[in-house]
Amino acid sequence: MIPVLLSRIKTRDGVTLEGIVVSPKRKSKTALIWLHGLSSRFSSGQTLTKELSQKCRENGIGYFKFNNRGHDIINRDGRGKKRLQGACFEKFENCVLDIRAVISFTRKLGYKNIILAGHSTGANKALYYLYKTRDRTVRGLMLLGPISDIVAETKRIGKQKLSKGVKIARELENKKSFSLIPPSYGIWTARRYLSLYRQGSAED
Repeated sequence: MIPVLLSRIKTRDGVTLEGIVVSPKRKSKTALIWLHGLSSRFSSGQTLTKELSQKCRENGIGYFKFNNRGHDIINRDGRGKKRLQGACFEKFENCVLDIRAVISFTRKLGYKNIILAGHSTGANKALYYLYKTRDRTVRGLMLLGPISDIVAETKRIGKQKLSKGVKIARELENKKSFSLIPPSYGIWTARRYLSLYRQGSAED
């Protein structure tokens, strides 16, 4: 039985992030932080979580897996007004706040050497965090299943329809960034659709 600690932390802007911590068998200064993908959550992929956390534990590495504010399609962010968050409403650039909060938590527990393991959109977030912060406590980086959302969506719906979707999203964003795009393009706000599928965006 692997001892798993359920935990809850807060970002600088007051968003509550829930997750798990698995401590190594022996005292260590190294921690692996798993960054989940688009609309996933800390409780997803339990078989992988069990295997990876067990290997970390045996090899003297702390294992941390927390939600970010983009977990699930829609969620409540835990602040006073309980604003809507989730992959649909998430502002990609706020991943810096989420990752920084988890790293700060690991440092309070005595870990000094951090490995970021980003899966899918988590890989984009890991890269963006390091680009923006140059955080020297991050000593290792794992990019697992990284994709270009633009390429993937082009293959799914075609270049012409994607271009039309970006055009619609731009028009909607000019009115209100939280406007939802037509459902045939997915469950996204105009802002998130452009973040995912407009070339040159921070997420791209």
